[in-house]
Amino acid sequence: MKLWTPRLRSVLLIVNITVMVLPLGSFFFLKLYENEIIRQKEGALYSQGAYVAALYKRELMTRLGADVDRYGHGVAPQFRNPSNPNFGYTPLIPSLNLPDTWIRDPHGRRPVFGANPETVSRQAGYTIAPVIFSAQTLNLDSVRVVDTDGVVVTSTFSDEGRRLTMWEEAQRSLQGEYVSVLRFKLPQKRTKSPLAAFGVGSNVEVFVALPIVDKARVLGAVILAGEPSQLTEFIYGNRGQLLLALAILMVIVTLISVFSSLTISEPIQAIIRQTDFVASGDARGKKEIRFPMLYEVRQLSRALARMAGVIDERAQYITAFARSVSHEFKTPLTAIAGTTELLLDHADEMSAEERKKFLANLNGDASRLSSLVKRLLDLARADVASPQKEAIDPAPVLARCAEAHGARLTAPPAGCRLAMSPELLEAIVGNLLENVKVHCPPGTAAAVAARVAEGKPRALLITVEDAGPGMSAANQEKAFSPFFTTARQKGGTGLGLSIVSSIARAHGGTVELASSPVGTTVTVRLPLV
Repeated sequence: MKLWTPRLRSVLLIVNITVMVLPLGSFFFLKLYENEIIRQKEGALYSQGAYVAALYKRELMTRLGADVDRYGHGVAPQFRNPSNPNFGYTPLIPSLNLPDTWIRDPHGRRPVFGANPETVSRQAGYTIAPVIFSAQTLNLDSVRVVDTDGVVVTSTFSDEGRRLTMWEEAQRSLQGEYVSVLRFKLPQKRTKSPLAAFGVGSNVEVFVALPIVDKARVLGAVILAGEPSQLTEFIYGNRGQLLLALAILMVIVTLISVFSSLTISEPIQAIIRQTDFVASGDARGKKEIRFPMLYEVRQLSRALARMAGVIDERAQYITAFARSVSHEFKTPLTAIAGTTELLLDHADEMSAEERKKFLANLNGDASRLSSLVKRLLDLARADVASPQKEAIDPAPVLARCAEAHGARLTAPPAGCRLAMSPELLEAIVGNLLENVKVHCPPGTAAAVAARVAEGKPRALLITVEDAGPGMSAANQEKAFSPFFTTARQKGGTGLGLSIVSSIARAHGGTVELASSPVGTTVTVRLPLV
């Protein structure tokens, strides 16, 4: 089954839309905004309740009078809130956390009627009633003040005389505890917004209860309830503006995706086309793309163009090499085939000297083929040669080669080290000295010298010099071409300088040739460790 692979521009569009939607999704699914507005509502109710408690306490203390045991009024709290003994500060910090808070059911049982609050408590509540009614017209929060028996003395619901001792908030606050809880709204009060299903906060109320304390005595409690602001109602009420903002964001996201496509997708498509040109051998593969847009794409295109050039150069080299190998092998093979046929047909008619001559020709052609095969193997090894980790001292290798070929040696200075195997260094010097033997008259003197080049990077210069007839300018230009030789009749294969050049190039070195009528000099430059 073929798998679907999306285009890069599609992936960029999806990623940009996802990045845009994630903050909105966090509001709905992580309840971050709802939790924060619930805590804000809790803090606001605590602040409002603290003022109401202070007003009620002042009025109550005024009515108790000095002739009454005002310090015996109220009850001792069972719950002690932490406070600063020096200053009496008791900070009220919001504690509701929507993911962890148990949301209670609404107050289902109706309060008990018929209770009579104390006269002084009723009078104090009556006095502050205008204040809490006036505040409710602005904040819409409900306020109840209860005495020590849990009987409402003043309320924004006008339910004075009701006993609230069955309410958890009233019970705990009359024991001296500051209480904040969440309760579900009554069904008739729940939000009808189409988005209400996405938020818990749209169907809950915040209840807080504060004990009214004086001299470690609870004089009553203030119970407040309020509805937190709703994210869903805000979204639904401003849906027109939000849809417009969403459309603008979508346009921006689309433009960003188009820009990303132009700067990433299109250059990649151009790279793919360039790669196809390289694979098909098209010359356009060797040209960099015109508008890479990105630095990395330009570098990649440049590397592809360079690779295409190398591949083309290598292909041309292989073609020319194969043609040369075919030509070099064809001549001795043709001679061997002709000689063999001649011997098969006329061996009985030939004299012993003629047969010996033809057999000598066969042996010479076979030797030439064997020499060609050996040289080709040497060239192949040279093409894949690489610097080795262990360094060698070139002096013993140079001395051994010079002695084997009867050449004069100027040894390198002490301390020179080359990152090259002894066999490859011996192949370089041996091939150069072998060329002197093949191309120069017998007895021609040869000299090998090694010295450290001045400047940086440090390099060892190995010079092989002869006193032969020299080379023409035309032959010097073709000297490093495979199979080019002017001494074919002497067994030359034309691969010696090619092997030397390949080994030197693989080790970061170079080969230079200089010739004159009084001799030829080949200089090999190899980096020192």
